[in-house]
Amino acid sequence: MHRRFAVLAFVCAVLLLFGQAAAAQQAGEGKAKRGRAGGPLGGRIAQELNLTEDQKARLNTLFDQHREQMGALRQDTSLTQEQRREKMRELRESMHTQMTGILTPEQQEKFRELRQQRGKRAGARGHGPGRGRGPGPSRQPE
Repeated sequence: MHRRFAVLAFVCAVLLLFGQAAAAQQAGEGKAKRGRAGGPLGGRIAQELNLTEDQKARLNTLFDQHREQMGALRQDTSLTQEQRREKMRELRESMHTQMTGILTPEQQEKFRELRQQRGKRAGARGHGPGRGRGPGPSRQPE
């Protein structure tokens, strides 16, 4: 009797563990799909800019490359903080220049407007320049 109970308990534990692992894997896949649905410019922004499928694909490739380059810069311990900051600024400028080659003039203007609105909302929530890491380069402490 005790042996049957032990076997039954063992089988239930194994099934429970496999069920949890499968659920976690499905949840992770769902998050990955939701997070990348349409890429960084997927969803609302892509609709507001009226991006074509070609533009979405080109922008997503650009953003993926940018993310990889920024990650490599963050990991580069040979750079000083100031050098890293300057290289990141250059990367952002380069990405912006490449974006203008993908977006139409109307889309560029709409994107500028959306970014300004986002900046105003972020500032209202207390996420202004520096994001809580001290005063920004243009602000002096009082």
